[in-house]
Formats: sequence, C-alpha cells, structure tokens
Amino acid sequence: MIKKINIITLAIVGLLLLSSTIFYGLYLTPQKRAAAHLEYIHRAIDEVHPAVLDKKAIEFRYWHIQGYEEAKKSLPLVKTGGDANAILRFYLNGYEDSHLGGNYFQTPYDLIDSSKSMWAGWTINATHTGYFVQLAKPGDLYPPKNAQLLSCDQTPIDALLQKNFSPYFDRRWHILTARQQAARAFSQRYNNVAILDGPDIKECTFEVKGTKKSYPFRWQPRDEKDTAAIRTINNPTYKLPGVKELSPGVLWITASDFRLNSTEANQRQQQLLNDLENFKTKKVIIFDTRLNAGGSSSHGFNIISRALDDDEKNYIFREWDLRFSGADAEFRASWRLYWNWDYKLQHVLKTQGPNSSPAKFLSAAKNKVKKSLENGQPYFKQSEIFEHTSNDNNIDTKDQSTEWKSSKQIVLLTSSRCSSACLDFVDMAKLIPGLIHVGEPTNADTSYIEVAEMQSRYFGEIFEFMVPAKKWNKRMRQDNIPYIPDIIYAGNIYDDLAVESWVLEQIQAIPQQAASN
Repeated sequence: MIKKINIITLAIVGLLLLSSTIFYGLYLTPQKRAAAHLEYIHRAIDEVHPAVLDKKAIEFRYWHIQGYEEAKKSLPLVKTGGDANAILRFYLNGYEDSHLGGNYFQTPYDLIDSSKSMWAGWTINATHTGYFVQLAKPGDLYPPKNAQLLSCDQTPIDALLQKNFSPYFDRRWHILTARQQAARAFSQRYNNVAILDGPDIKECTFEVKGTKKSYPFRWQPRDEKDTAAIRTINNPTYKLPGVKELSPGVLWITASDFRLNSTEANQRQQQLLNDLENFKTKKVIIFDTRLNAGGSSSHGFNIISRALDDDEKNYIFREWDLRFSGADAEFRASWRLYWNWDYKLQHVLKTQGPNSSPAKFLSAAKNKVKKSLENGQPYFKQSEIFEHTSNDNNIDTKDQSTEWKSSKQIVLLTSSRCSSACLDFVDMAKLIPGLIHVGEPTNADTSYIEVAEMQSRYFGEIFEFMVPAKKWNKRMRQDNIPYIPDIIYAGNIYDDLAVESWVLEQIQAIPQQAASN
C-alpha cells in the first residue's frame, strides 16, 4: 500500500514538473516574455506619443514601424533575461530620445534564466578626452587605474563601442552620457548591461604613463566585493536639496532633485527656498545640478527666483517670457495619459501637498485631457490648462528694465546626467549675464517631453518605461544638442571635495582673466 502511494505521489510530481516545463516553454521563456513586453511598449507609444500622428516626424515614424520589425526579427537571439532587457532597450533607444526609455522593475525568473554576472576585472568611463580605467583588480594581469583604453583587437575603442554597444544604450554618440553608458557596459555582463551578439574580445591596448601596453581580456565572475565597488563608482550618493556658505561670500546651492518623490525631499526643498531669503547679499552663487536628472521645472525656477534679488529676478523672468514668445506646447490626449496623471497626482498630493506647482498642474491637466477625449480632440494646448510656470513666481515683467545691473558672479555646475527639467533650469540660468558654466557637458532631449510613466506586466514580471505626451513648438533649445561648459572638469565629477576646491579655483581666476582681457 505504501509503495503504491509513493508511486502515485511520484507520478503527480512528475506531471506537475512536466506541465510546468511545457507552460514555461510556451509562455515564460526570456524570448516569449520579451516579445510580450515589446508588443505592449509599441502599442503604448502608438497611443500616447504625439509624433505618431505628425506626418512631419519622418525619422520617428520610420523607426516606429521599421525599428519594431527589426526588434521582432532579433527575438530569436534572446536566450537570457539580460538578452530580453537588451532587445527592449534596443527598440526604445532607436527613437534617440532621452524621454523614451525603460528597464525591468521586477522579474521573478532571475534564478531560471539570468546569466551569471561577469566582468573583465576592470571598468572604464568615458570623458571628453577619451576612455579611462575607473576601477581595476590589483596585479599585472589588469590595466592600472587611469590608464587610457585605446583599442581592442586593433579596433579603436570609440568605433567598437559605437557599433556594438550604443544601439542598446544610447545612439546619440555626440553626447557624453551615451559614450559613458557604453563604456561602463563594455567590460561587464549582467542583466542591466547586456547586449546581443557582442564581439569576442581577445586583447585590449592601453596607454600607461606614456607607453602602450596590451592586456588579455579575461571574463570572470563578479563577486559581491567587486559589485559593491562598481556600484559605488557608478552610483553616487543621492543628495537632498540644500544650501551652504562654501566660503565667505560664496553660496553653494545643491539643486540636486526636481522630482521630490519623498516627503523629506519636499521639506528640504522648502527649507532651501526659505534659507535663500537670508543669503541675498552674497557675491558668488553656485548652482550645483550634478545629480539632477529632471522632474518638475517649477522647482528649478523657484530656486533661481529665490536666489536672486527682485531686480535680478525680474530681468531673468522677463527675458524668459521674451524667449518663449510665440511658443506653445501641445499634449496628445489619451486615456493612458489620463490614468498616469491621476496616479501621479495622488502621489504628489501626499509628498508635496495640494498647493504645490506640480499638484496644481496635474489636477488641471488631468481634467483637460478628459474633456479633450470626451470631445474627440486628439490634442490640447498647454496654454489651455493655465498660464506658463513662470507666473507662479508672481512677477510682473511688463515694465521691467532691460539692463542687468547686478555685480553677482553666478556659476552653473553640471554633470552628464542633467536632462529634462534640469535642462530647463540650465535654459533659464543661461539667461543670466556673465554666467560661468563649469563641469561636464549635459545630456540632451527633444521637443517631446512630459512623460507618461507605464508598466508592462507579464506573468509577474514588470518592465517600467516612459513615453512623452507633449511636444514643444518653437522651443529655444534644439533637439539633442547638449550644453557644453565654458570650463570642463576632467576628474570624477561626483568627488565633492575635489569639485568644490576646483570650482573655487575657477572663481578666483575669473577676475584675473577679465583683467587680462
């Protein structure tokens, strides 16, 4: 009797394993999951993005059709979860728009189909002058830190990265952040940096203290210590908004976060604005945007408004309104946008309150998109929601002086992360006469902004992505053109002590340069 029960139990277990294997093969392989997410993302772009209906957006419409077909044809190459991520990023990055992108948020299949995390024992980063070793294991088998990578298998590294890596991260090769993403992925392999059908590198040549030296390329497992070291380099510590007096008369404003997704971040932003009222007499103001990757432009405009005195502020906002004269933005109405804004509004109400600029905007915009859909209108203008953000500062710009009479020295510090609302902040800061821009070149975007954030869900797996829903007409900044600093920083832009010291040196040199000119 016991033997019979054991046989039945084994049979049931066997049937369950067989059915699970069949179900996995039919629906849950990395290739099947990637195909499902790809279709969902394509459909969402089709329903939300303004360029889909714009016959003049020829390049966008071409990739929307041909890029989608190209991605589907590459699906047979997908064998792991990393491959699945690569094919989705390949499709999204083909639009060449920093507001179109995504990544896996949750996947329960890592133990089944994820490849092992590997690296070459060293990592590189891109700067405006080349590619340099950021981190390396000790020993003669690996290039030393700060060595410059020149080529691999006799192919120049820049050409190698652009051809094999940029399609999966960022095709806009003239922009520093595109080269940085490809460089960081070059000597690493894990889900978030996977590519398809990559080159089989044998040897790489570096310049080490003026001498060329070659090292074999050695793939090896990446242990927890290696992972922690890489994470420390590539992910600098988040900083809350704040202000400090760096030295007598020099004000350092950390404009690090325009999203303010937490209550603490919102409170620190309000404290920053309040503190700035006590610093109106400072002669040097430094705007530090190094960690800022966007959010709500109103937070940046409020910082500039509070940092300047009334005459300075009125001049800048007058110039801003003149620059935007005749410009307007259109939203494409869709139910996906409506429900995304509804979700965002609930979050903003909790973290920033009903009187915040983002809450006012989302509340009014959500109602507008609903009315447009009910009336069968595919578009509505931003000006139909309420007046431009600059009016939140309660400034009457009609009769202000056209002359800048301030003696303040304003310095803007950027990193390659600066995008979206951070770029709007740079737009406004650049209107300040005599402003000195230092740091790294910024990221860049297109006139398609104001994203709807969405999720593709498939059997417990979640791929998060964003799609622009608004298009600026006659925007003063050109598409995909970064801001290049007057003075470029060559070191680690996130090394606070080194950067602060360097910025002070640049400020001290300004009077001497002016005198020589």
